[in-house]
Amino acid sequence: MCEGSTRVPRPVQVRAVRVDLREPTIRFLVTPRIGNGTNAWGGRTTSEFLAEFKCQVALNGSVFDVFAKQRGDPIHVQGLSLSRGDLYESSHRWDALLIDQNRRAWIARAPVDARRAYNGLSGFYALLINGTNNGTMASRHPRSAAGISRNGRYLVLAAIDGRQGGYSEGTTTAETAEWMRKLGTHNALNLDGGGSTALVMEGRDGSPVALNRPCGLPPGTERRVANHLGVFAQTLPGRRGARR
Repeated sequence: MCEGSTRVPRPVQVRAVRVDLREPTIRFLVTPRIGNGTNAWGGRTTSEFLAEFKCQVALNGSVFDVFAKQRGDPIHVQGLSLSRGDLYESSHRWDALLIDQNRRAWIARAPVDARRAYNGLSGFYALLINGTNNGTMASRHPRSAAGISRNGRYLVLAAIDGRQGGYSEGTTTAETAEWMRKLGTHNALNLDGGGSTALVMEGRDGSPVALNRPCGLPPGTERRVANHLGVFAQTLPGRRGARR
């Protein structure tokens, strides 16, 4: 896990996790469907997702259509959602993060061809395209992003807090792209942000630990969202609770 912050031109707090895609024990999971039909996704906070599926890191994912009042309430993904070979939402409106069974990850431009992928989820549009800043939205919000290093070895999952005056006021998409560049990525995707932004990891006792501070009320309250990206990693030798 790494973190960054600045107070120029405004306070911004950034939290990120880097995943080594060459590590053979790393596995991924996009939130699986809970049933058939259009409302096949049960709303969960990112912490609830991590605890339920027992992964070590989780980040919120795609845009969705309604808010869930209770855990498990039906929510519909607005985009692509692919969970271990099950493509249960195939809209190609947005760019997407795709990962194959050999842990190769890439940012796919819309319309997305997911035939080679095993896990995947849409965001909005790519932030970085082969190193070029593609951010065009001037409004500042909390941001969630996923990016891949130039050599394809590392996947970076990041959360930038916002809407919290004096602590972290959020970023434009162009600023988010530059943060993803600083974090070592060459291609990056803007995921659902705002109140959805949440990056969580497993604590030493197995319970979820929020790495960022979501902008819900009170601050730190996570929103239930439609899908997530989970990362599974083995415990490092000799360090109980420490993960790759």
